[in-house]
Amino acid sequence: GEGMIHDIDMFPVGAIGPVMWWISRKPLGTSLNVDETPQWCLHLFVHAAIRCAVCEIISTLKSETPLLRTEHSLRGGLACFQLRGRKATKTIHRALEPVAETSSLMFDWAKTMSTIDLHSQLPHLTAISVRVFVNGKDRTESPGESVRNGSSRDYIDFYKECIQKIDPTKSPVVSPPIGDCRIILVSQCRGDSSLSQNAGNSGWNVFCHASDASNIFNALVNAGEARVIGLVEESLTRMESEPPLPVFPRDYPDTPSGQSYWDGSSSEWQLVRNCLEQGWGRVKIEEAKQPIVDQKPPLPAVSWSHISTLPENASRSRTAAVVVRGEFGRPFGDVLAGCGHLPLQGNTRKRRRPRRRVRPPSVSVSLDRLSHEEAETHEMTCESLLQSLSLPALVRCHIKIDGKGSITAGARILARTFDNEEQVGYIDYLLGFTVAGSFSITRGLAHGIGFVGAARLLRVLSSDSGRMSCVATNGTDGTRHVELQVSVKASARGCTKRAATLSLLF
Repeated sequence: GEGMIHDIDMFPVGAIGPVMWWISRKPLGTSLNVDETPQWCLHLFVHAAIRCAVCEIISTLKSETPLLRTEHSLRGGLACFQLRGRKATKTIHRALEPVAETSSLMFDWAKTMSTIDLHSQLPHLTAISVRVFVNGKDRTESPGESVRNGSSRDYIDFYKECIQKIDPTKSPVVSPPIGDCRIILVSQCRGDSSLSQNAGNSGWNVFCHASDASNIFNALVNAGEARVIGLVEESLTRMESEPPLPVFPRDYPDTPSGQSYWDGSSSEWQLVRNCLEQGWGRVKIEEAKQPIVDQKPPLPAVSWSHISTLPENASRSRTAAVVVRGEFGRPFGDVLAGCGHLPLQGNTRKRRRPRRRVRPPSVSVSLDRLSHEEAETHEMTCESLLQSLSLPALVRCHIKIDGKGSITAGARILARTFDNEEQVGYIDYLLGFTVAGSFSITRGLAHGIGFVGAARLLRVLSSDSGRMSCVATNGTDGTRHVELQVSVKASARGCTKRAATLSLLF
C-alpha cells in the first residue's frame, strides 16, 4: 500500500512524508516450511531524508507498546527498483526470467507472468512474489536450459569457463550474475492506462534483497535495455501524468522537509530546488561555477501559513498547515462542481455543416447559472464547510494556462472577486502559490501545480463573482469538469498576469 506517515498521536497534523509498505509472512529471500510459524514482517520504504525520523517513531512504539516488546527487530537489507515505461514488462521478461516453484506452499507465478504482456492488465499495487533467473548478459550468450531452470552447479561451471578465457589485465572483470533469487513485483498503474501521458509513470516496482541488487541492476540495464533517469526527468514525468503526481518534498509543504524546501533554511534542499527550477539538472553540479549562479535570480521563499488561513485570522493561527488528501478533499470537489450546471451537450446526430465556426473541444464554456434557491443552498454549504475547518488547510490544485504564457514556481494564484467591504469593485484575491510549471507535450499547453488555502477557496466559491468565474472544460477522457478561472502572476517585477483555469487534486 501507499500512504503518509504522521507523528505518534498527531494525525492529521505532524506529517512526516510518504511511505510505501507491504506485509509478508517471512523476510524476503527466505522460504517458509510447513511446520514453521509465520514471522510477520512489515516493510516500509521511505525517502532517505525522513528515514531517521521514521526509525525514531518505530523505536518509540517499541518501548511504549507491549505487543512490540518481544521478537521485534529493526533492520534494513532490501532494495527497490522503479521500472517505468511502456516496455517495463518486456524488460522484466528479458532480464528476469521466472523460475517454476518447487514448494507446494508457493503459488506458481511463473506461468502467470509469462501470460502478462502489459502491466496495465493488473490493478494498481498488485504484488507478485516470484523466483527469477537473473542474467546480466544478452540471452544469446546465456548458458544452457538447465541453468535457466535454476541449476546453480551448471551455472558455476559455465562461469568458471568464461573466467578462464578472459585476461584480467586487458578485460574488466564483470561480477557474475546470480542463478535464481526471489523478488517482489508490485504493479504501478495510476490513472487511465490508455492515456499516453500516464505511460511514463506506469510499470513495476522490483523489490529484492540488498545482496542481489547489483546483479539485478546489471541485468535490467544490459539484458533489459533499461536506462537510468535523473531527478529533473522524474519530476517532469510525474507532472505530465493525468492527474499530476506529487514529488517529495516539493508537494508536501505540511512536512518538515517540505517547509525547509520552501523557506530556504536547508542548503541541501536549496540545491535540489535549483536543479528543478533553474535548469541545473542539465549540467553537472560541480561545473556550476559561482559567477554563473549569481547571474540567476534568487529563488523566492514561500510562506504557506500566509494563505492557509483567512486574512482576519492570520495573526491568531499558530498551528502548521495541513494538506487535504484523499477522501477528505471530496467535499471541496463537490462544492466546486456545484457552482453551476454543466451546459447540455449538443445532439450527436449527423447534421449538415454549420455556417458558423465550431468551438474547439479544448475551449472552456460558461456554466448555466444557479437558481436563487440553489445559490442560497450552495452558499450555506460553503459556509458550513468553512466553519468546520478546525485547522489551517491547503488544497493541491492543477493549473492550466489559457492561451500564451508559462508558470514558474512561487507565482501567485489570484481570483477575481468583488470587494463587498471596501466597495471598490473587483479585486485580485490571493488564493495560493504555484510549486512547479512546465509545458505539457500531450496537453499542448503550459500547466503547473500549486496549493491554495482551503478557507480562501471556500470564500471565493461562496460568492456570486466566484460562481460566475467557474467554467466547464473537457478532460482528457472526454468528460466535462468544472474549473475555476484564475490568473497567475510571477513574483518577479514586471511580469504580467496570465489567465488560467484551476482544478483540485486529491
